[in-house]
Amino acid sequence: MDIDSAWSQFKEHIRFEMPSKAFKDYVDPVTYLGMEENRIRLSVPDERAAAWIRARLQAEILNHYQGHVPDIDGQLSLELVVKEGNEKEEAPGAKAQGGGEEKEQVEANAAWRSLLDSLQGTPLELPSSWEEETSARWDAGGECLIASVPPSADSQWLEKKFLPVAEIFFAQDHQQKTLLLEQRGGTGYADLLVKVQRGAYEEIVQPQKIVPVQIYMFHHWLPVLSASPFWVVVAMRQISFVNQAQDNCVTKPVSSRNLARWAPMRHVQVIDWLNKGGFSGWFFEKTKDSFEDHPPEYQVWSKIPVAPHHLAWIETFFREHAEEESAVSLLEAALDRTGEIRRTKPGDVDLPGSYQEKRRTLVDVVSDVFPGQLTQHVYDLITQLENQIVRPNLSITIPHYFFRKYMEELTANEAAFIWYLRSLYRENSDDTLCFEGFQPLESGL
Repeated sequence: MDIDSAWSQFKEHIRFEMPSKAFKDYVDPVTYLGMEENRIRLSVPDERAAAWIRARLQAEILNHYQGHVPDIDGQLSLELVVKEGNEKEEAPGAKAQGGGEEKEQVEANAAWRSLLDSLQGTPLELPSSWEEETSARWDAGGECLIASVPPSADSQWLEKKFLPVAEIFFAQDHQQKTLLLEQRGGTGYADLLVKVQRGAYEEIVQPQKIVPVQIYMFHHWLPVLSASPFWVVVAMRQISFVNQAQDNCVTKPVSSRNLARWAPMRHVQVIDWLNKGGFSGWFFEKTKDSFEDHPPEYQVWSKIPVAPHHLAWIETFFREHAEEESAVSLLEAALDRTGEIRRTKPGDVDLPGSYQEKRRTLVDVVSDVFPGQLTQHVYDLITQLENQIVRPNLSITIPHYFFRKYMEELTANEAAFIWYLRSLYRENSDDTLCFEGFQPLESGL
């Protein structure tokens, strides 16, 4: 490709990768002037188009020329020449006094208009009047784009629908920068204060660093294990990275001191609970004792097991109908009764004594009741039933900050109560949270 045709080729390439209105307003009128000392010179219709191209396309243009035009040595740069007669008239001395501020204002508005253009292809249905009624400016540090929107704009729509989508598109073109909305007619200080508070909170708490704990664990395993073994299980799953495991289980050395970092108890208490066995053995088992400075090894299963009272319900159901039904038909029947199974609480059914002695799974139940019927189809139905009962994707996310700052101050029961309580909140259609009442606490704890 020769250097003079590179711009035409770039325009054809970019035409179908951006909103048609943005292409028509900002890119189509641009013409190629030539190359001078590794400087690509383009003619643009006005300052607004120049600011838009600098904000959105400069890096792409330079990469295109660098990759498609041979015999270019050294670093390329871009010069945008505004067509004569299209510059804004300035009062005498204005350029010297406020030229920098005006340029920043133009660039801020260009970044905002570019964002609005990108959002035209989304279901947001932006008001057509926004192009004239809105404006933007950069904060003093150039780190936050503050967009002013009309006071008539619905604040709930802005906060719940527009801003989450706009922030995603904004971050694609302005990494490490933030977007803030303020409605005209007010000072905007409250919004800015919220922004500062939110930034400080995220800096301190780092809420993106989390430990996911399935709601099923709180509602059905916490009453079975009791609080201290429950936190040992959570800690074991966390430090073995079993939540990210692709295999059925993970085997690794585990130190009681490391476990204590993720549990509201001292490491000697952790050791005590590790040696007690019980239902925590459904989650992990020791495979090698400690030796000198080497901690013991544990095998940690990646799946959350079906709780014993649910497994006992299923096993009773299977044994009652095993003579007249096949494994497939009874598994399909159990799938239809998932709600009934999940409503079964600890104490509602009698557990076989063997349950506490050895880990038991749904595969074990089916193989015992229906020997020789473990086909691939049966395995698939077992997996489906396990997922519908446990619902592994429904989790409470506990920030690392909670473990670092609160666990030493709380007992195992207090920490379990806090997060069990949080698991009982539900989000309504209007995005508010409500508490279901005290009955679930009584039945759960």
